[in-house]
Amino acid sequence: MNISDSLYGLNRRELRFVRFYFEQRIARRHRIILASYLILAALIFIYIFGTINTKAASESMDIKFKYFTSIDVETGDSLWDIAKEHADLTIYDSVDSYIAEVC
Repeated sequence: MNISDSLYGLNRRELRFVRFYFEQRIARRHRIILASYLILAALIFIYIFGTINTKAASESMDIKFKYFTSIDVETGDSLWDIAKEHADLTIYDSVDSYIAEVC
């Protein structure tokens, strides 16, 4: 084998090893870049859909509390009179819907 037959004084076996080594480095670098892109895409996906769920939950959080009251019914009191006094018409559509829930 002549010196002119080899590159940088390396024989064919050594050249194959160097080529294999650099191909492996390039492949490893590509896998690392691909894994980084996948992780970044997953984080962006989680961020976008996490904020959508948070916004949807916060918009529907109009919670109203109902408290129970003890009422003494006396002679001459009707259900309609008591309902008119105690029904919160911001919560109920009408006195009828309040009575339907109470009864």
